[in-house]
Amino acid sequence: MGNREKSALYLIILLALLALFLTGCDLLGSGNGTFNFIRTPRNLLFVEQTDFSGSSEQSMTDMLFDPPEDLGATSYTLQQSTDGGTTWNNFQYYGEDLTTTETINDNFSIDLGSDCMIRLAITGGTYDGQYSNEVEVTLSTVDTYFSAWSISQGGHYYGLDDSGSGETISASFTVKNNTPDFDEVAGALSYQWYRLDPDDFEQMTAIPGATSASYTTTAADEGYIMVIRATGDGVNAGGYCQLMGPYIT
Repeated sequence: MGNREKSALYLIILLALLALFLTGCDLLGSGNGTFNFIRTPRNLLFVEQTDFSGSSEQSMTDMLFDPPEDLGATSYTLQQSTDGGTTWNNFQYYGEDLTTTETINDNFSIDLGSDCMIRLAITGGTYDGQYSNEVEVTLSTVDTYFSAWSISQGGHYYGLDDSGSGETISASFTVKNNTPDFDEVAGALSYQWYRLDPDDFEQMTAIPGATSASYTTTAADEGYIMVIRATGDGVNAGGYCQLMGPYIT
């Protein structure tokens, strides 16, 4: 092959790579495609809600995380700290370490017993012996529960969509009493929107003034996942529920 043919070939390859880049072949979800996490221990654990279970008379915490095999691991063990993260112990469930090897998204929903910090200890694979991000949990003491929740953009922990600044995101939450009639509780929630770092779920920053059930994104939100938290007033409703919205690009 002569020099002219080689130059033409190199030019074709360069143009093909440029076209691929411009059409949005992306790892972090820029453009109009679906945002895909690059999953590591630092963005593994997310607590969706704490509320009260009337049937078991327990304050319940619902956790979300990808199955161990998705991170190349064989199992996760829940760990708990009641002294601000200084000392960690395996969480005991009926006298045994609470461990999961599930291959589907069947995550923990349990009574932690007290306000605490939690994390997942990883066994097997690349991250063997490491831990997930740490999450602080405050339990509910009011006999109410979140019966429904939704968000107009993105969704729960999985399948987050790309979006841009100037997007209006709306969320709704329903709280009910644990009474025979399961009456709905109105006007007992406050709202706060956050920017969540997609690489480290411990980095969640409250957005000043974003305290209603809807929020219009700005350029300052770019590079973050939007999260809304609905919190009970501690008298008529307890606990909180938080949802992930879109990743802003």
